[in-house]
Amino acid sequence: MTSVDKARALFQVNAFGLIRMTQARRPVRRAKQGGRIVSVSSVLA
Repeated sequence: MTSVDKARALFQVNAFGLIRMTQARRPVRRAKQGGRIVSVSSVLA
């Protein structure tokens, strides 16, 4: 696995994972008329 592949994998998890999770929870948040999403991530270089 090259460094580009590793960076792509990290981006997939950290960026797209958050987007997918947010979209999946949207109906629940709308039904409850509120809520918060807190994202905590880090990248070790």
